[in-house]
Amino acid sequence: MKEKIRFIILALVVVCLSVQDTVARDRSYEGSIRIVPVRLEQRGEFLHIDMDIILDRVKVSSTRGVDLIPQLVTADAICDLPRVSLKGRNEFLAYERWLSVMSERKRKEYQMPYLVEKNHKMTSDTIEYRYALPYEEWMADARLNVQRDECGCGESALMDVEYAFDKVTLERAPAPYVEHHHPFYAESATEAVRSREVQAECFLDFVVNSADIRPDYMNNPKELAKIHRLIDKLQSDAGVKVKRLDIIGYASPEGPLAGNKRLSEDRAMALRNYLAANYDFPQEEYRIIFGGENWDGLLKVLDTIEMDGKDEILDIIRNTPDEGVRKSKLMSLRGGVPYRFMLKHIYPGLRVAVCRVSYDIKK
Repeated sequence: MKEKIRFIILALVVVCLSVQDTVARDRSYEGSIRIVPVRLEQRGEFLHIDMDIILDRVKVSSTRGVDLIPQLVTADAICDLPRVSLKGRNEFLAYERWLSVMSERKRKEYQMPYLVEKNHKMTSDTIEYRYALPYEEWMADARLNVQRDECGCGESALMDVEYAFDKVTLERAPAPYVEHHHPFYAESATEAVRSREVQAECFLDFVVNSADIRPDYMNNPKELAKIHRLIDKLQSDAGVKVKRLDIIGYASPEGPLAGNKRLSEDRAMALRNYLAANYDFPQEEYRIIFGGENWDGLLKVLDTIEMDGKDEILDIIRNTPDEGVRKSKLMSLRGGVPYRFMLKHIYPGLRVAVCRVSYDIKK
């Protein structure tokens, strides 16, 4: 009897070890990934979801990948946010090929990831996830979850989220929108007021792959002075009321699309934070707009200059809807000579944040 018990125990140990080995071999990556929430907060018209993804000696298998999917979750709804995707060497190449042959219709339906990164070497790093989306009333009761998908098949596991946010921090209680119909009154002689809107634009330059505002970089001394001059003049005039400040961030169109999207967002937020530190405008008067890759700005510049291969460049930009294929064509055109010229002389001016001020003037 004792021999049978020892045999059963030994068999169970062997089975457990075998299961653990199978699970370990089935993982798509080595090392550990942790999620540290930074902010889940409503500010003005936007909900901000900020968190840090901590990679500790992470290495993804060549033919595998892992997707980290942030979610806003309530009792009645789940909203998936753009994912962070870490891919092994071969998986990353397959993803790039898949994007290059995607039809325009499918591309419009496809939700682009926040970041797609090739991870084929052991890495210890922090990915700063900074995302904002238009605020809706149901989000007031939302909590933050992060799902981990290692097979791309929709089967995911809930990750440990350190200090998880159970509820959104509200800047102010959102008032429901009510449409008002206002009667028209003629101006009285005692208070003649005429409302109008005027806009001004100021541009800031950024170093490639950077969202830091450098007061001494390129045209920034002149542009920052222009911003201060404009706002100081508006604030000193009792007959002027600022209605809205639009802050728009752009990235130059080289490198991965997901990374450029993040850069445009970071640059817009950097300028908003700079203005908020220098002026006391209510937060709800700021409107943050993420411009992404500045293709329109590139077209405007090309319309004003002459350069070798200009007609071919314009044809590629206007007739190649896939951004990845478009960039590849520009890089290979005429041995890369026109592309290197644009990188040096045009692209730096496309890495901008725009401040646009709208205001009313009393008559």
